[in-house]
Amino acid sequence: MFPSLKEGESYTLTVSGEDAQGNAVQKAVGFEYKPRQVMLADGMDGKVMVPAVTHEFVHADGKRIIETKPLTLSDGAVVTGSYDVFATLRSDAKVPLVVNGVRIEPGQTMGIMSQHDFGASGGRLSIPVKPAVPDVVGSSSLLVMTSAPNSPILVVDINTWKGTAKLSAESWTIRQVIDPVKIYALPESGVPCRFTTKEDVAMAADPIRDPVCLLQWDRTPDEAEQTTQDNNGMKVAGLVGQAVSIGEQPVEYSLYLFSGDGSKVKVGSGSQNLTVTTAYGSVGYTPIDDIAQVNRVIEDFDVNFKQSKGPDCSITLSADRAKKEAANKAVGSASRACLFEWQQIPDGLVQDPLSESPSLSGSLASNGVHPLGWRVSIFTRNGTRVTLNDETFNVEAVDPPAPTVELASDYNFKDNIYLVPMTGNYLGDAIINSERADLDIAISRNSDVLESETFTPGWGATNKVYRRINTDERALWEETTYKVNAAYNKVPDVKTEVVYRAISAPSDSIRPIVEVKGDTAIDTQALPVRVLIRDQYKPDGDYDANTMGVWKVRLIQQKAYNETVALTDYAEASNGEAQFSVDLSGVDTSSVRIAAEAVLESPVEGYNRTELSIRPAFLTVLRGGAIGAGVEARKLSGEAPFTAVFKLSLDDRQDLRATGQVVWETSKDDGKTWEQFIPEDRYKYQLVKTFDKGEYQVRAKVVNVNSGAEKYTEAVSVVAYDKPDIAVIGPTTLFVGSEGKYTANLTLNDEPISGGNAIVEWSTDGGKTYAQTGDSITLSSDEETRYRLWARVRSATAPADDGYAYEVAKTAVDFRAVKAPRPYVTGPRVIETGKKYVFKAETSLPYRGMDVKLNGFFTLPDGSIVQGDTAEYEPSDTDLNQATVETKYTTWIEGYRDQGAEASHSLRSRVWQYVWPSFGMQVRKNADVAPATITASVRPIAFNGKLEEPTYEWELPEGAVIQDQRQDIVRSFVINEPGDYNIKVTVRDARGHETVIEQPLKIGQAAPYAIDLQYSGSNKYEREPLDVLLRPYISGGHPRDRISTRVYSVDGTPLESSGYYGRATLGAGEHSIKLKITSEMGHEAEGEVNINVAENKLPACSLSSRETVGSWIVYANCEDTDGRMKSYEWTIAGELQSISSDRVTISKGTYETMPTISLVGVDDSGGKSEAVTMN
Repeated sequence: MFPSLKEGESYTLTVSGEDAQGNAVQKAVGFEYKPRQVMLADGMDGKVMVPAVTHEFVHADGKRIIETKPLTLSDGAVVTGSYDVFATLRSDAKVPLVVNGVRIEPGQTMGIMSQHDFGASGGRLSIPVKPAVPDVVGSSSLLVMTSAPNSPILVVDINTWKGTAKLSAESWTIRQVIDPVKIYALPESGVPCRFTTKEDVAMAADPIRDPVCLLQWDRTPDEAEQTTQDNNGMKVAGLVGQAVSIGEQPVEYSLYLFSGDGSKVKVGSGSQNLTVTTAYGSVGYTPIDDIAQVNRVIEDFDVNFKQSKGPDCSITLSADRAKKEAANKAVGSASRACLFEWQQIPDGLVQDPLSESPSLSGSLASNGVHPLGWRVSIFTRNGTRVTLNDETFNVEAVDPPAPTVELASDYNFKDNIYLVPMTGNYLGDAIINSERADLDIAISRNSDVLESETFTPGWGATNKVYRRINTDERALWEETTYKVNAAYNKVPDVKTEVVYRAISAPSDSIRPIVEVKGDTAIDTQALPVRVLIRDQYKPDGDYDANTMGVWKVRLIQQKAYNETVALTDYAEASNGEAQFSVDLSGVDTSSVRIAAEAVLESPVEGYNRTELSIRPAFLTVLRGGAIGAGVEARKLSGEAPFTAVFKLSLDDRQDLRATGQVVWETSKDDGKTWEQFIPEDRYKYQLVKTFDKGEYQVRAKVVNVNSGAEKYTEAVSVVAYDKPDIAVIGPTTLFVGSEGKYTANLTLNDEPISGGNAIVEWSTDGGKTYAQTGDSITLSSDEETRYRLWARVRSATAPADDGYAYEVAKTAVDFRAVKAPRPYVTGPRVIETGKKYVFKAETSLPYRGMDVKLNGFFTLPDGSIVQGDTAEYEPSDTDLNQATVETKYTTWIEGYRDQGAEASHSLRSRVWQYVWPSFGMQVRKNADVAPATITASVRPIAFNGKLEEPTYEWELPEGAVIQDQRQDIVRSFVINEPGDYNIKVTVRDARGHETVIEQPLKIGQAAPYAIDLQYSGSNKYEREPLDVLLRPYISGGHPRDRISTRVYSVDGTPLESSGYYGRATLGAGEHSIKLKITSEMGHEAEGEVNINVAENKLPACSLSSRETVGSWIVYANCEDTDGRMKSYEWTIAGELQSISSDRVTISKGTYETMPTISLVGVDDSGGKSEAVTMN
């Protein structure tokens, strides 16, 4: 029976019984079987993994698969003597097993060892196991037991596995040569062994605990090589390279596992086909520049190529270079070189003889389609040529576009007609645009050729030529023809001709001139203006209609940029002159700018020319009418003495410069008489005057400085008044159902005034409305509410609409529910019999701002009544028998006592009698060993009163150092020496009582420091160089002491930096390491440890190699008995290589024969092996 090993697994025992009468009964009982078990000696958890082959493997150390710990009996004694050993294979086992040479089928129990001598084996079992049949994967549970009484059993799961690899590739279908071969081999799920291509690594591994399978490639794609690559930090075996032959290429492998006895056992194999397809059409190239259409003859262009599809492949015209790069390409490299061959080149294009890349240049002479053709190939490492593509590209040659001609001129009238000055001048620039080629240009005037020339293009993408055209002197309105011809020099049939008409007009310098006398004008008088038509560069010259033309003119006002207003109509400028009389009454500005606008009368239909005088006339416009104005002030009424500021406001701001003298006048008799004030000219627009109490009128007289016209402003009224103060007298809180009267208290300059000189208004809604007037107001309410009571007052002479004339007093009146007052009794809470004490009562009204009367009385502990808010009481011996006594005060609001406005408050006091108490001492110490800080305090025991003038007399141990004696009841001191001590204190009071308290004290000696110095090394062999980490374990010392310094030393030499841990690097030999400590209390201690460091053993190396199609692969086989290999130094053909891995690949493209190879191995301590050489 197998033990219950799985969660929830149990056995069921079913018993059935039947008697002679045929009565039957059945009972089932569940139970778990958990006997004592022995464990495997190698620390495995009862699961063993073995290959699914019929080979009997042993561990790397030669031990068998099943090795147990000693079997013990129930009392712990190891099993001795000779006993039979049996094995049972669980019925659900997947694989039959051969155990110690005995085949066991599932569910079968067999004897596997007869009379095994447990005494000779130390109580252990050593049993070989192998599968009875190959290639079956699964788990088989094996139970091993002995005939020894009370001996434990062994249960082990034998799990078989089959060696299979998961082959992965970027793609299992690739194109010949052009696509790389990249195949990786990883263990399939459930395969416990790691893969390696190194036989020594596989042989060194344990086949059961840590199996390592040797992967050997049986068949590989042509031109693919074995490699080991990194995959997320793990070394993965694989194949890289390329495939050439089209079709299915098998990839086959075998897996081998080495037993501990050195035997090589095949544990698996597999294969997968790689499909190789043709590479034709896999790459493509196209011209870099857009040459699908070019201009015939004149356009020289280049043909260079870029790759348009497929994997990157640099193109060359050299077959030797393409072959060499293919042969020398490193295994796995993504670089490629392709051979480019021209198959068709159009006439006119030639290959650059100095370039190894395809590069044509030239031009095409005839119109039509000209095809380009080429072939692209690639070579394998062995020199086999594979065609990748044959391609063509059509280049169409066409006629170039005809040149274009434009004339950039300021004289263009319309289309190709230009109105130019008759005196002759610069007409403009002829701009000829064309393709980049030699250009023939000819320019003529009527029948005369002005110029004819061939122009070579510059460096731009197109050709642009500028030619200046000048006109000669002609009669007024005479017409001249100009022609511009442009044609390609090499293609003269592609050309352009443009004709321009030039008509002579008056010179650009002909302008109107404005003449005005003076620089000022009055807007009420007409202004005479004369306009002349003249040459602005000859202002003194005469007018000539045959050269200047016939004009009509008008006058305009220039108000702003591009904004003008006509002042007159157009008039004929006969003999080049016109006279105007200008009305300025409509000008609303202080100045005016007058210009002349002249229009030329032209015989050319549709042609209009307007000229503006260059220098306009600038005039200051003076206003001459009566000046309208008004008097303004921010306030026209105010508290006397009232200072008012009056300002003169002009009806029209344009009258500002025309305003002359301003005379201010005031009247206090309603305009019957006026008092004048003439301010300085700079202050004439303002009057500042202070008025006493009364009513006044203010006006101003304004004089026009230009014409002397006078005009008065409308008069304004001014009032100066007294401003009384106001205060509201009355309660702010009333009980519901009562009423309150509120009176306005009026004062002026702190003196009372009567209501006849002022007007008082009342508001109960916070100033929104004032509905009642008079000196007082009465408020009442039958419900809880709040009135926002405002009162305002103004002088009887002040305007009612002057908000500044009012003084406002604000308050709030609350009608609240009847509520009791709040009394509070103050007095002593602890009272002693035989002494007299005073109790007082303080009472707060239920609401603030109330005007009511309070009354009240005390009820003392003995029941007596005392009227008023103060009472005296002396406790008696009778009061001592009670826990507390009560002093009560009762108060009420007169008139509302029966409505609930009554309350009381009590103060409870504890009555006590002075009794001398017992005392106790509490002693605290911060350490049990010297030095120690002691704190002693004394307290009365079970005492709630207050001692009367107590004193404390302390007697401390001899040699004690006092630290704190600020409180009489506490002493803090330090004892620096160990020993037995006594603390004493005497307590007295003013009544003659006395108590003495003593407390013994014992202080011990601190244990000395002890150091246990331990270390851990950087390698388990303890060989040089050995990095050690030193860890101290320190015990002893004073509990309040701290380590202040730590100094490590090696062979007497202190370490440079010493913290809590020490670190040192040791060479070969015996070393003494010490740690010395010093504490804050001055104690010192030292610890020591001795370390013997062994000398480093140099590694031993050998070489092996393998030859492939294109390379030699050399492997390093090195062993370091006291460490591991760190790097490898390779020398090839006498040159040291920058390679540190355990293998090197040498390309046959670099060397014709295998060169001399030398290796030196370097271990993890820097030791180097003897050099080994191959070839």
